[in-house]
Amino acid sequence: MSGAIAETFKITHTGEGSGTSGPPDGGYDGESSGGGARAIPQRAYFTLVTVAMAAIVMFFMALTSSFILRKGQGGDWEHTRPPALMWLNTAVLLASSGTIEVARRRRAAGDAQAFHRWWGLTTLLGLAFLAGQLAGLRQLSAAGVFLASNSAS
Repeated sequence: MSGAIAETFKITHTGEGSGTSGPPDGGYDGESSGGGARAIPQRAYFTLVTVAMAAIVMFFMALTSSFILRKGQGGDWEHTRPPALMWLNTAVLLASSGTIEVARRRRAAGDAQAFHRWWGLTTLLGLAFLAGQLAGLRQLSAAGVFLASNSAS
């Protein structure tokens, strides 16, 4: 699919630090490499990623600050101990991060067979994580921990 996107938008690598894909003066030279679409400058991608990361960081900062404020406001905060299965789920999630990175590197190296193997393992780990989350939530439910139980839930 990324090839179709690149073809649609005529995405090209614009070189280190130049930020443009056209002539040196930054204007459009009237020539087209087909389809009439202009290349998107590398700087636009950097800006988009920077703005997206800032928005994500601000969102999580808001969640964290609301959590801290709510925890300190009242005496109704009861600590809920997570099921031991959740720690296993954390390990599965970290392992899947590692396997997808190996898959990415295999893809970049052109080793399609190894890429598919690692990608399949990542998919299985993702499914195991989802199943573990469901089982952990069922354990919490069986222990009587619901959203309405207390503020910590």
